[in-house]
Amino acid sequence: MYETVAIVACDEYNDDKIAQALKEVVALLGGGGWDRFISPGQKVLLKPNFIRALSPERQAITHPLVILKCAQIIQSLGAHPLVGDSPAFGSLKRVISLPGVKEVLASSGIQFTSFRKKERRHFPLSKFRGVPVAREVKKVDLIINLPKLKAHCQLLYTGATKNMFGVVSGRWKAYHHLRTRGDRHRFAMLLAEIAQLFAPSLTIIDGVIGMDRTGPTNGDPYPFGVLIAGTNCFAIDLALANLFNVHWHDVPILRAAYDAGFFEPDSIELEIKGISPEIRTRFAQARLPEELVPISFSVYRFVRGFFRHIREKFI
Repeated sequence: MYETVAIVACDEYNDDKIAQALKEVVALLGGGGWDRFISPGQKVLLKPNFIRALSPERQAITHPLVILKCAQIIQSLGAHPLVGDSPAFGSLKRVISLPGVKEVLASSGIQFTSFRKKERRHFPLSKFRGVPVAREVKKVDLIINLPKLKAHCQLLYTGATKNMFGVVSGRWKAYHHLRTRGDRHRFAMLLAEIAQLFAPSLTIIDGVIGMDRTGPTNGDPYPFGVLIAGTNCFAIDLALANLFNVHWHDVPILRAAYDAGFFEPDSIELEIKGISPEIRTRFAQARLPEELVPISFSVYRFVRGFFRHIREKFI
């Protein structure tokens, strides 16, 4: 099995640099660049990481300029972009009204959807039943996954696969953390099943400035200086393990994907196009969590998080 992951250097959130890097990183995947994925008239869901209403300078959310430039490329090909997510806390409306986000996206003409319509899905491998997922995802022609590259206190790092957890209704995310009862492998299996079910056609990771030390919200901004693209979420996360000098077996999501039979890291031929010594050095110097925290929240934290969700959504 052969998988390609592409990396392009991009050192700042500048209109021209982001637009050019997006074209280059998708072109490296071969097959005609963006034309390989987008056809005129299609409805294309852009799924960013909008975990909560945090300023772009905190580097916890996908930078709005990456979203805008992706949407403009899609529009230039005669297709129709739609930005959708269900923040873990608060609302999509709150995120896109933030200073630094509103100025970039407000006049773009892009449509937004907050994943309010839900349907229940069963995930047999992780033994989660009745998980509320966004019905809106079924109404698009393809999904483009736009994660933010961050260290993660519970899963080591968050790249391509974890971002698809956003299709689960916001306030239910913490509940499914609680339901794991501390079983990290079970939760990672749920993430792998969701990514397998909703498999995005293309993933582009915003790693221009990401987050190291911890995360997904309270780490330190870190200049990875890259955009990363691929078509297989698990292959992209394997490439990240390679760059971070971590064995895939120690990455909970990759271990779960292997146990589920979705992905066999030792059996694929992985090519990382565009990699350079400078990029490898930046990744090698990034700090990941030294010890992972429990995957399940305490009841107190769950209740506190519920009221924070309500506060951020309506206040």
